[in-house]
Amino acid sequence: MEYKTFLFTYHFDGANWEIPIHAKTREEAQARIKRMVYAQYTGELVASIHVPSMSGWFTRFFRGCRRVFSSVIQ
Repeated sequence: MEYKTFLFTYHFDGANWEIPIHAKTREEAQARIKRMVYAQYTGELVASIHVPSMSGWFTRFFRGCRRVFSSVIQ
């Protein structure tokens, strides 16, 4: 089963904010949000990079390179 993104809204400092939660079902997302009271600070996200899934000619090229290099290394 694939993960979906569920949105939860809360009110803080005069504004509404949303939190995306990745889960398989709505019930799982609700269970995850309940666990957030136990969350610990681990740092600040300063950048993110979207990496598209590989498809088409690039996938074939990458797999071909992997086959060539794996046979050379062995």
